[in-house]
Amino acid sequence: MDPLADPIKEPSHYKIQIRSSVHNVDIDAWDISDALFLNDALLWNTLKYLFRVGCGGKSNDLQDLKKARQYLDREIARRESTPRLPESTSIKRVE
Repeated sequence: MDPLADPIKEPSHYKIQIRSSVHNVDIDAWDISDALFLNDALLWNTLKYLFRVGCGGKSNDLQDLKKARQYLDREIARRESTPRLPESTSIKRVE
């Protein structure tokens, strides 16, 4: 962990390091979550806790996995209870 890093603004357990012969990149997990699930808080939080597993800065991976599962279970329940439109149904914007 970088001793100069701000643990509030840039916690190390949300940083992902990608290292290869071509790229050396540090990516903030929140940026990936925003790109994938900006309008879905349950999936955003699921991913947030999965990113924490195995990363430095904290020591309870099992707790993070259980938190991720809790958010994912809520998203699954939400989708199971929401009626789906038949695939042949199209939605058109009314102006």
